[in-house]
Amino acid sequence: MADATCLAELTALFQAEKSAGSVPAWSDQETPAGRRLYVACPLWIGEQLISGLRLEIHGPQATPSDRPFFGLTALLFATHRGKTYHLGRIEFDPVSPVGPHHRNPMTARSLPPTITGPHIHPFEENAALGLGSLSPTGDLPIARSLDKPCVTFAEILTTISENFNIPGLWLEEPGWSRTLV
Repeated sequence: MADATCLAELTALFQAEKSAGSVPAWSDQETPAGRRLYVACPLWIGEQLISGLRLEIHGPQATPSDRPFFGLTALLFATHRGKTYHLGRIEFDPVSPVGPHHRNPMTARSLPPTITGPHIHPFEENAALGLGSLSPTGDLPIARSLDKPCVTFAEILTTISENFNIPGLWLEEPGWSRTLV
């Protein structure tokens, strides 16, 4: 019963119209995989800042000139009842250029077994698998291909805005280095 209540509350957070109270700056971080650009944006619902509800976007600092959104990923998180949950992820250009980028569970018979290229991990389908599927340390189990490719950063923001219900989302385009990686 507690899991069902928590899922209902997370669903309400996901479905609510959200806004960014400020425009955060991109930071340059050193990670074990190399330098990356990163931004975390706290989110509001109505006039209230919801503690732990945030949009995070990250990607490598240096990208190939022919793949401007290489490795760019948007994630939606919520901290609720003392735990953090992964509500959604959009991968605009997964790092691996060949082979499957995501394997859907065998039990998801209505989905293709593998997804290549840009894809989204939709909240509703992953939440239907239970709270355990929303763990931020794991991979959201279900993914679908993005309906339309993004060629500009403005299209990236529109895709995030539409899929995570953040109307009017605006961020500066990060200062990628367009070099051969």
